[in-house]
Amino acid sequence: MSTLQADRWVDEVSSPERLPGRAPYPFIAHVLALAAVLAVIFVLVDPRRLQQADEGAAIAQANHLASGSGWRIAHPMPQIDPEGDAFPYDLATRVAGTDDYVVFAKHPTYPLLLAGAIRVGGVPGAIALSTAGTLAGAVMAALIARRLGAGLDRMALWTVGAGSPLLFDGYQAIAHTLGAAAVAVSVYFVLARNHRMAVRGVAIVASAAFAVLMRNEALLFGAALGLAAFVQAVRARAWRDALAGALVWAGAIGGMQLDRTLAQTYVGATDSVGSMSISGAGFLSGRATALRITMFAGAESNAVASALGLVAVATLAYAIVAARRTPEKWVSAGTVSLLVAAALVVQFVLAPVEAVPGLLVACPVLVVGLALLTGQQLREPASFVLAASSAVFVAAVLATQYANGGGGGWGGRYFGVVLPVLVPLVLAAITRRISSIPGAALRRLGAGLLLAHLVLGVHAVVSLRLSHEWTDQLVDHVVAFAGDDVPGDGDARAVVLTTSAPLARLAWQHVGDGRWLTVDPGDVARYGGRLREAGLTTITLASADPQADLAALGPGWTAQGRPQVTVVQNLWRGDMAFGLYVVEVRAS
Repeated sequence: MSTLQADRWVDEVSSPERLPGRAPYPFIAHVLALAAVLAVIFVLVDPRRLQQADEGAAIAQANHLASGSGWRIAHPMPQIDPEGDAFPYDLATRVAGTDDYVVFAKHPTYPLLLAGAIRVGGVPGAIALSTAGTLAGAVMAALIARRLGAGLDRMALWTVGAGSPLLFDGYQAIAHTLGAAAVAVSVYFVLARNHRMAVRGVAIVASAAFAVLMRNEALLFGAALGLAAFVQAVRARAWRDALAGALVWAGAIGGMQLDRTLAQTYVGATDSVGSMSISGAGFLSGRATALRITMFAGAESNAVASALGLVAVATLAYAIVAARRTPEKWVSAGTVSLLVAAALVVQFVLAPVEAVPGLLVACPVLVVGLALLTGQQLREPASFVLAASSAVFVAAVLATQYANGGGGGWGGRYFGVVLPVLVPLVLAAITRRISSIPGAALRRLGAGLLLAHLVLGVHAVVSLRLSHEWTDQLVDHVVAFAGDDVPGDGDARAVVLTTSAPLARLAWQHVGDGRWLTVDPGDVARYGGRLREAGLTTITLASADPQADLAALGPGWTAQGRPQVTVVQNLWRGDMAFGLYVVEVRAS
């Protein structure tokens, strides 16, 4: 590539086919329409409630900050738990030499942002930050898409904002969407050679640093983006672009160092609190399990729905690859697209409340677009940077993530930051093929993809709404049950002993009103003995396996009646979706 070509590589349009019937509305109208859709969903999902325990940790810490109480939260029963193994909030961090803990210490910038939002709008204000992150990520994806071809910006905006896992993430108090938006800003300015280098440099460093302040995986993406930009600079002999890659690295490393400095400043020297093991799997088996969950799983714990998602994705990929090789098969590929949409409807009916953790199941357009990528497209500078950075990042996440894929999430939550980067690339790949696809096949393919993403969007909203309601039902039952207890040691606050690690984080609003201890099932006997020795006569046990935990408490404690269960039933099947037993236990 000549120097003149290199100087223009970001601004050139790769000439993908313009979609027929392109909407005449200005881009800003689409942005406002997407914002309105996100606002309506915001009301529907009821943002006062939480979907998972990680949100509870962030909100509990932010609420403590918003109240003016600072970072540290005191242990409710330090005399019972001098080791700090039973602090109510699982995965909290102990401040060395004290009985104080920080619930959310690894990225202190995020709870600081949440605290400001809570002061303004309560918990809904905190959730609104994530919703704004989804909108910002969608807008940046649209701006990146403009670098790849005409007419892609609106498609990228709606696909990322309303048809990707960032829709689900936009209603959680987890910083995925903020990290994704910041990553997209970095990518945009790496590509935007028509901007002054000073402006690009500031934007690249600031956005890369902010992304790392929000999410650990953003550091991996920063490394991948810097590498991709540097390789492209060597390919094109455009050394100014190597500087852009170096600035990404500088921003990411700077963000990591700033994150550590802030943690040290706000939290001080810390001791890690022991937490329950996530997986005992070996490295290779753990990578295979994580790959299956985060890429292909169709439902979190419903085997039939999960298998259905895997089969749908595999069939769609096969059909697209076959049609690419044999154009006569495009009609069949279009039919398969419609069948995939039907399969996702069945998946929704089977498991309406369960998250869809597989990225390729939760975002089928990625399957189609990745199957249509060509070597010619990947040799183009902008496409190369997007593809190389995304590929290196995905490989790095697969090599380093937990064996369980990070637990409950929608669409491989550790991959969320790359969606505003990857979606424009696959949309460009799809639009380049439009002129070669027969009209009937194109209509089927487009209708199938549109229906699939609509079904997934509805599934995401329903899943959030129901899980919010069911979590509240579970927490309210435990709190109401414990509220009648008289502990007997002169302190009126009820004592809740639980072997459910997420419970206290889900019940963050109530933990400060009682004395909660979260213990490993193997430690029930130890803490039961200590509570009895301290003069406690009545406690509440909250457990998924009450018989085992009651037996572990030993003969010094007696259950008062049978354990009561909070049973949340699946909508159509009538079986238990999840539940927790509570029982009053008295010293005998």
